[in-house]
Amino acid sequence: MTNIPMAPDAQCPTIGQALEWGTQECEVLKSTHSGAQTQYTDQDAKTDTRILLCAALDVSTAYLFTWSDKQIAADAWQQFQTWINVRKTGQPVAYILGKQAFYDSEFLVAPCTLIPRPETEILVDLALEKHRLAAGPCLDLGTGTGAIGLSIAIAEPTIRVVAVDFVEEAVKLAKSNQERLRVANFEVFQSDWFATVTGKFAVIVSNPPYVEPDSPYLQIGDIVHEPMTALTAVDNGLADIKTIITEAPQYLLKDGWLLLEHGQHQGPAIQTVFAQNNFSHITTICDYAGQPRITYAQYEFI
Repeated sequence: MTNIPMAPDAQCPTIGQALEWGTQECEVLKSTHSGAQTQYTDQDAKTDTRILLCAALDVSTAYLFTWSDKQIAADAWQQFQTWINVRKTGQPVAYILGKQAFYDSEFLVAPCTLIPRPETEILVDLALEKHRLAAGPCLDLGTGTGAIGLSIAIAEPTIRVVAVDFVEEAVKLAKSNQERLRVANFEVFQSDWFATVTGKFAVIVSNPPYVEPDSPYLQIGDIVHEPMTALTAVDNGLADIKTIITEAPQYLLKDGWLLLEHGQHQGPAIQTVFAQNNFSHITTICDYAGQPRITYAQYEFI
């Protein structure tokens, strides 16, 4: 552990000293979290340290800088050290703390499912936009934490949102988030995609597994701690997406929409599958980093 300069009579470091130590410790991740698609930086180390110290102290980021000379209490210092040492093993901060912010809410997270990511918030915005064009229930396939479906339900309480996941633990987690956030217009149950789904929906939304099983992306960074079953799909990452597109028409209302998150190179192939299954208005849009990330289309009844 990096030595921390402290006054002789001090039992614990100040906030500023703790931030310096935590950042130095987290920088070890630059050697294990860097690759062609993932790069752990000095700024990432600072960010992780701030988040963990805020949680240990139960304060805001602003407090850290306003009171940087304030000595940390012994229990908070011990908790912070423990979390930093776990972070150094590569465990994602969200799993360490058991929560993740997403679309103006905070969701409980666990290793049984993926950590909600900022780019997926675009999927929520798009679902709300399309629902205004085709009123009716919304279906969230592979809901995981429930972040997508619950965010839609919270943003528009008049929408009935149904969510499913194949993993029983994920269903329980989504239910916990529903109860915690007190969302009434949301229900979740176990299903292998559409297997136990009934009824028709105005909007179907999904962030399915889409990473190729042999992708080097899976060997670098925090992602090695996330469940592979929620990340990977055969057929160049397209197997689950093809299943969803081909089966969705049976569950869509007239003029209904299907919205899918996917890998940055998969847009053209997904557009082709949409077209082969009588979808129209097929469109691919980019994420915050400018990468093609979401393709959506409207089902054309024949």
